[in-house]
Amino acid sequence: MLTKSEIKANRQKWYDELMSGNHTQTKFVLHDHVGKCCLGVACVVAEREGITEKRDVPSGENYIYYGDKYNTLPDEVACWLGFSDEVACWLGFSDDDNDMRPSDPRTEEGGIVRGRSGNLSFSELNDQEGKSFEQIAAILKRDFIDTMEEENVDS
Repeated sequence: MLTKSEIKANRQKWYDELMSGNHTQTKFVLHDHVGKCCLGVACVVAEREGITEKRDVPSGENYIYYGDKYNTLPDEVACWLGFSDEVACWLGFSDDDNDMRPSDPRTEEGGIVRGRSGNLSFSELNDQEGKSFEQIAAILKRDFIDTMEEENVDS
């Protein structure tokens, strides 16, 4: 299990990569011939860190897999970012999305960005709302990095 400090550092790496300007933005898939969605950028960082693997594009498909996923966040990447297991389903698209929304008005469970950002997932910010990587990064930093308390570690 990762510590809060490790999770915060992993999220910071994702934030930095979103802000880098190194990626063209796409929608509805992690990574395709156009570019990457915000979650695809997280997968790029996780791949670099040895958390997931980018797989070759199956014949006839226009998108790239990370682990066994092409349009939702792989479980291993969700865990690396400190989100619950359900975030892999919620941050992507599934018929069960509405059933996974927690009732707490400010929570990370399910990867929902609540409060100041409304009730949206990262994929919705990217795909439906058309937010830029910089706008998504700002929300990530404000609501999921800067608000994390550091662990007290006894030396």
